[in-house]
Amino acid sequence: MIPNFKLQISNFNKRGAVVFEILIAMALIVALIVSILPLVSGGQDMIVGSETNQEALYKAEDILGKARAVSLLDFSSVRTANYPNQGIYSRDIIVNDVDSLTKEVTSKVSWNAGGQDFTVSLTTLLTNPILGGDTCNSVLTGDWTSPRLLGAVDVSDNNKGTDVDVFSNKAYITTDATSPEKDDFYIVDVSNSNPPPSRYLPILGSINTGPGLAAVHVAGKYAYVANISATNQLQVIDISLPAAPSELAIARRDVTKAGDVAVGSSIFYADKKIYLGLSKSDGPEFYVFDTTDPINPSKVASFETNTKVNAIIIKNGVAYLAVPDNPDTSLINEQLIVLDVSQANLGIITQINAFGPNPITMSGESLYISKGGNTLYFGEGGANPSNDPQFFLLDVSNPYSITVIDSKFIDTANDVSVRAIIAKGNLAFTVNSDPDKDFQVFDLDNLSNSPYQGYLNIEQASVGGMDCEGNLIYVVQRSNKALQIIGPGEY
Repeated sequence: MIPNFKLQISNFNKRGAVVFEILIAMALIVALIVSILPLVSGGQDMIVGSETNQEALYKAEDILGKARAVSLLDFSSVRTANYPNQGIYSRDIIVNDVDSLTKEVTSKVSWNAGGQDFTVSLTTLLTNPILGGDTCNSVLTGDWTSPRLLGAVDVSDNNKGTDVDVFSNKAYITTDATSPEKDDFYIVDVSNSNPPPSRYLPILGSINTGPGLAAVHVAGKYAYVANISATNQLQVIDISLPAAPSELAIARRDVTKAGDVAVGSSIFYADKKIYLGLSKSDGPEFYVFDTTDPINPSKVASFETNTKVNAIIIKNGVAYLAVPDNPDTSLINEQLIVLDVSQANLGIITQINAFGPNPITMSGESLYISKGGNTLYFGEGGANPSNDPQFFLLDVSNPYSITVIDSKFIDTANDVSVRAIIAKGNLAFTVNSDPDKDFQVFDLDNLSNSPYQGYLNIEQASVGGMDCEGNLIYVVQRSNKALQIIGPGEY
């Protein structure tokens, strides 16, 4: 039998074609894979790059969020800084002051990938939530048993500092010059918190408002000042341009009758109201102004103390006034007057209490109140023949019923007057009339039974104005160095 070669050849050809087709298909698949691999790799790079970029964005947002949280507690502490790297990311915050109330904050996150540098930046504006008031740390840290002088400000000879308000790295100083031609309001850059003692801090701007100034309180872009004038006891200064502060003539207020010689002596700002104290007047010595329109303060209420108002503190609708004893009612000690000012906008002020622990030879000089408003720190001064306490801790949680928590007789010199007080944590910082120890630090946990914890002899003797920002204390003085900065001792 003759084999069917044609059939075999045909089958062989069919099998070869199938194998050939498989080989071609495999080649096409390999070619396709080879061509797709770079695309897949590039897509993976794109995915990884997108994830890296998103992570950097989260980190930039986190920096701004933390800066915003810090600004609510201490606006002045929001500053340019470099943070430690996180993995491949370097992190920075850049802060620029727009004005006294606003900071431009930029968070910047950078990294390198594949030899290329990448950066994500976010920018926002932060506004100071505090228009004026306490910008001090809740607890002052460091060695306050050995306080030391840091920077100083010289505003010319015979120009006595009277008060200071430190706000957002600037000190606003009032003075009472021997010559009415000299400036009496100064703005000082205190952003360099630890200059060498010999270095004077820069004065940004100053103006002359008239006969001299007794007190200052900053609120937003305005400084409200008590003028030592019988015709313009309240003045308003625009401080939005620190290099060119300007007194607003439209905002001047004369609160006394013609012929009355009472002048401005003290001032306080709270909740869009200015509280002004005068020296002894023929009429009221305490006034309340509504500052809803800050350059047009409107007098809404007044109260006659019949004596000079040395210091004012407002808390929870209650006004505490440190005063000398009323000479017309000398049998009633009223060195601290307590007023209900919650209805001042209706023209209603009511006295609800008074405190007078010492003889009429002494007077209320200084005040400070705790953040919650339950503890009032009260300083007195004047002739003290019986060695009575000059420094009191008062429980004012119920202002209708004041009780003494503790008190202190300061015996470092004769007849010491406590001219200013700041209390933080368990420490109280006082400026007083002791010529050698005019800055003293006390332990509030054992006030009556322990001596001072630390002291400092301030050059040129302080006249009473004191403020705190951050961890530093600012004190005004009688002459030459009108402002000195005090910090804790070196470890």
